[in-house]
Amino acid sequence: LAMCKKEMAQIKSTSQAEVYAKEEALASAIKLKNEKTKLQDAIQIEVKAKEEALKSVIRLKNDNIRLQNALQNEAKAKNEAIHKLDLETKSLTECKKEATQLQNTLEAESKEKEMAVHNLESKVEELAMCKKEMAQIKSTSQAEVYAKEEALASAIKLKNEKTKLQDAIQ
Repeated sequence: LAMCKKEMAQIKSTSQAEVYAKEEALASAIKLKNEKTKLQDAIQIEVKAKEEALKSVIRLKNDNIRLQNALQNEAKAKNEAIHKLDLETKSLTECKKEATQLQNTLEAESKEKEMAVHNLESKVEELAMCKKEMAQIKSTSQAEVYAKEEALASAIKLKNEKTKLQDAIQ
């Protein structure tokens, strides 16, 4: 009986140890399951955060592509504007050259006209001098004609008197 009690006590102690070990194992298993659930929840949260981050990256990438396209379009527009400005600058340069040539031509024509006016003024002065000389010559000629007429009239008078004298002598 003592041996039996001893064995029973050993069995009981072993059973309690096993129950205690099983309870400990169960508590550890529950704890591990809870930690696993927490880890899974954390992983799901992290996955969702990464999905959101990926969506943000995709949106940013699309925004970047749109911005690059806009910048390329703006660069094209600027290049076209620069090309137009270059053409207008060339056109303005040509216009400036033509204007300079026209101005030079006008200045040359103006000088020619000034010379023509000067020549005309000289000719007018020459004509005025000529008229003056002609008037003097005419006045001198009239005086000479008058003097000759007077001399002729005197000669005729003298001839008539001579003729009268000769007739009177005869």
